[in-house]
Amino acid sequence: MRGRCGIVGVILVIGLSAVASGSSQEVKQDANAAAPAPTAGAPEGTYPESGEGLKKLVDDMFVAVKSKDEAKISSYIAGLAIPEHGAWFVQTFGASEGARLEAKYSELLPGMAKQITGILEFSLQGERTTVDVTLLQNQEAKPGGMARAIVDGMVRPGVMYKVGSGKPKVKFVSYIGDFVYVDGGFRYVHTRVWEQLSTAPPVRMRLGRDAVKANLIQRVDPIYPDEAKAARLEGDVILHIVLATDGTVKDLDLLKGDPILGKATLDAVKQWRYRPTLLNGKAVEVDSTVLVIFRAL
Repeated sequence: MRGRCGIVGVILVIGLSAVASGSSQEVKQDANAAAPAPTAGAPEGTYPESGEGLKKLVDDMFVAVKSKDEAKISSYIAGLAIPEHGAWFVQTFGASEGARLEAKYSELLPGMAKQITGILEFSLQGERTTVDVTLLQNQEAKPGGMARAIVDGMVRPGVMYKVGSGKPKVKFVSYIGDFVYVDGGFRYVHTRVWEQLSTAPPVRMRLGRDAVKANLIQRVDPIYPDEAKAARLEGDVILHIVLATDGTVKDLDLLKGDPILGKATLDAVKQWRYRPTLLNGKAVEVDSTVLVIFRAL
């Protein structure tokens, strides 16, 4: 009895904080059309320096966007700009790192209003308005991630807040953004600003099946194990895959499937090679999954 396995491809994984994705959310986040830069000032209302304070601010911004209260939206967004941001970046990250961060912050500032409004509208469309705030400082920042690069880069210790929004019993969470507390108010910082840190890890983005499959340049088919043939084992095997910036397989994990078939799939897929994936002209890591189907004949 012979067996066969079919390589179906890469299927979409959607989760928290995708640093980047092919979703409409990213399109809104990356929108950076020319617009008047927000003028830093006092935020709308009073929000204490705490996770609850920031949660209340984002909740109130959702209300303003949902009700299309343009005056309040403008006031909130104006308050999210860092006052005297050039001096703040240098004081917080030092002259060299601070100058690079400031340059990118200034470049993105004119599009901040459109970007933030788009993020909130996207979350409202999906009814993902349950706000979650994570405080990131030395003890919370995990090694190897962007949060660790940020806190390690600070010459003046501080706290960064990461905000997402979702809805009960649904895993997909919208990434709202990163915030710092400066001069009496919460201020928004685009993720692309942090990418300018010399210690920043490679950007990782999630891609769907067709996009990743199009970049596959070397594929090794899994070998149907003899013991699996004898037992007529069949079914789907799903692997979580992370591609390095050069297109090689960096990490692989078995998410679903028979362990025997899973091992055969892992042995094959780790040899796959892809063309590097570029974002804004720079190679990035890719996060996705691989689905392989085994059928006994």
